[in-house]
Amino acid sequence: MSIGLCCLSLATNIALSEITWLTNERPAEIETYWNTEYPEIDNAQGKIRTLHKSGYQLLDHFILSEESWLSNYYSPLEKELATLKKDLSKDEETKEVVQSYKDEIELYKRFKDYFGYGFYVARKVN
Repeated sequence: MSIGLCCLSLATNIALSEITWLTNERPAEIETYWNTEYPEIDNAQGKIRTLHKSGYQLLDHFILSEESWLSNYYSPLEKELATLKKDLSKDEETKEVVQSYKDEIELYKRFKDYFGYGFYVARKVN
């Protein structure tokens, strides 16, 4: 979710997914990638701390499974990217976006033990 945890004051009950570190230590390549692409990345405890600081009570959270990640997101996205790349092959900006997604997919396949999507459900308490 691109707006992430930054807009919490706008809702009373929320359910959101956030890119989440699964380990405290990870290869420099994947850490550099995510700290550049989405500096708000954190582990689940950090995401929960952000919720609490924003006045939310965590109701539940879990990490989406590898199967969900691959079958329901990356595999369909790869198919769409292939079509998009063919259709808009002369548009330089589109090429860059397509390549960015392809890079992310490849990094997930290589580093899936280090990051995933956390799903967080919370209620505003004040």
